[in-house]
This record gives sequence, structure tokens and C-alpha cells, in this order.
Amino acid sequence: MPEQVRLDALDSSGAALPMKSDPLRLIEENVRDYAIFMVGIDCRISSWNQGVERILGYTEAEYVGMPLLAIFTQEDQQNGRFEIELETARTTGRAEDECWHIKKDGSRFWANGILTALRDEQGSLCGYVKILQDFTWRKKQEDELHRHQTQIEQLNTRLRLAMTETHHRVKNNLQVIAALVDLKLMHDDELVPSSELRRIGDHIRSLAAIHDLLTDRSRADLVSDDIPVRTALDKLLPLLAKMPGAHEMKWEIDDIVLPVNVCTAVTLITNELIANAFKHGKGLVALKLAQRADLILLEVSDEGPGFPPDFDPRLAANTGLELVQCLTDFDLHGEAKYETNPAGGATVHVNFPLKNDSLMLSTPLGS
Repeated sequence: MPEQVRLDALDSSGAALPMKSDPLRLIEENVRDYAIFMVGIDCRISSWNQGVERILGYTEAEYVGMPLLAIFTQEDQQNGRFEIELETARTTGRAEDECWHIKKDGSRFWANGILTALRDEQGSLCGYVKILQDFTWRKKQEDELHRHQTQIEQLNTRLRLAMTETHHRVKNNLQVIAALVDLKLMHDDELVPSSELRRIGDHIRSLAAIHDLLTDRSRADLVSDDIPVRTALDKLLPLLAKMPGAHEMKWEIDDIVLPVNVCTAVTLITNELIANAFKHGKGLVALKLAQRADLILLEVSDEGPGFPPDFDPRLAANTGLELVQCLTDFDLHGEAKYETNPAGGATVHVNFPLKNDSLMLSTPLGS
């Protein structure tokens, strides 16, 4: 279309002539989907069509004589985008670009624009014709598509990270299970009592509870190296309460957030202490988990006969407390104490530091 514009619409200075040819007038009056500007060599608008008013909101009285630069954004005026477009049209005959432009009310619209240089029969520059089409709708669609693509890429990245983390944690859990089996074999090389196999099964269920928690947090986009220990125990304790031979239970758990490996160790210790209390103790089994400054205090008590005076958990076969001692020493870097209450019953205290860099570096069961 630009190459067919009648040049007699401009004089030699680029100013508008009083009369227009019928084809040009028909274009200006009827083509409303495009904003068409006739621009003099001074880069001021000399003539326009109805599309300019529809797209940009200016009337003829407001727009004719204004510099074409006025429709460009402030940043494009400063970075020389208009001058580059003008020079390209002057040297190659036309310049095409897509960018933001400014309407009369100051709002922006995305437009595809073509600037064509107009020359007379001698090849002298007479002016320019600028044609704009409002593509804001397409820009919004493209931006929305890009936003969705970015979200998909972010989701895929999180999925890959979650899969990697899941692989790592499953591997660690399998190492824990292997270590549990090894501990039992240390005492019974040939025959392992069925009660010990059931105990290992209980630990596997404890690890499964932790794994469920981590999976739920991954789905909620809460993948992190720390988890609330109360949330983990809330999954475990109802399972323990349904075990064969379970006693009445009560528990008090503070809101404490721990590294995943530490929380796993605490869950396994809790499982072992409560299962041991069910097996050897009587009456109510109570669990307390509290934070005192930078120290975590775990306590499990029952109303049974208590521990013998010479009790040593490292030598007490088939009590499961050797696992408690191992986890406390190597994974928690803490201390375990076993006592018989004056009023009867046994209590196990496990204390470990909350802030300890070694907690983040330890591996399950110190392996």
C-alpha cells in the first residue's frame, strides 16, 4: 500500500496540499483498522485517516502538525528508536517494527508499524507515510502464552528437583532399613525372632509416615530441608496406637522445625521407645517433646516395673534400645538417659542440640 500513495498529496516541503485525490480520500475515510499518517520531511504529521482517531483517540485538529515522535513511548524516545526507524526508511525505503506506542490518554498499545519513505520522480525525499495496526490483543495473548510456558518450565524444574530429592530420601530410608537389619543380625546371626521382624516392620511404617509427609509437602510446593516434627509424629502416633498390645497413650509436642534427617531420627526413636513401653511397661504411655532454648527434650514414660539398677541399653538384647542409643549418638549428637521413676514406671530421656551444624551433615544411623 505505501508504494501506491499519490505523491501529489504533499508539496515539495512535505506539507499537505489543499486538495486530495479521490483514491487517497477514500483510503483515509474508510480504512479504520489502520492508522495512516502522512508525514513531512520535518517528521510532523501533515495528513491522517479516521483510523488514527479510532486507534489513538486524536482528532484532526489535535494531531495534524504534531511530531510523529509523540506516539512513541518515553523510553523509545530516549533510546533513539524513532531515529533508527527513520534512518532505515530513508536508506532502504521502508522500516518495520513492533513496539509500544502512546495514545492521547497516555495509555499504551502494542502496534505493528511500517514507515515508508516517499520520493518524487527525481528521487528527492518528499516525506513519509506511517501505517500502524493495533496488535495489543495479540501481544496479550503472546504474553499470556509466555507466562504459561514459564510456569510450565518452573513446574518441570520443581518436579525434577522433587524427583531428585525423593530418590535421595528413599535411598537414605533404605539405608536405615539395612542398618536396622544389621543391628538385629549382630545379636542373632542364625535366627531372628519374629518379634524383631515385626519391630523392623514398625520402623518401616515410621519411615513411610515421614515419606508421606515429605510427598505431601512437595505437592504443596513446600520442598525444603526442614519439616515440623509435630506433623511427622501426628502421622506416626495414631499408627502406634493401633498396634497389637498398644496401651493408652497421650502426647505433648511443641512446634519444632527440624532438618529432615534429624526429624527422621526422632521419629524412629519415638517409634522404638513407645513400642518398647508397650512391650515391657504397663499402664499409660506418655510422650513429651519440648524445646528449651537450643536444646530439644524427648521423653517417653510408662507405668511398668522400670529398669533394673544395672541396666545398660547397649547390652540389653532384643529391647530395641540399642537402636535408640545409636541414633542418639550418631544422628542427633545427643544423650540418652534411662531411669526408673520413684513412683514406679520407666522414663527415657533423649536430649540433643537444636542448632548444630553436624546435624545437617550426619547420615542415617551414622552410616
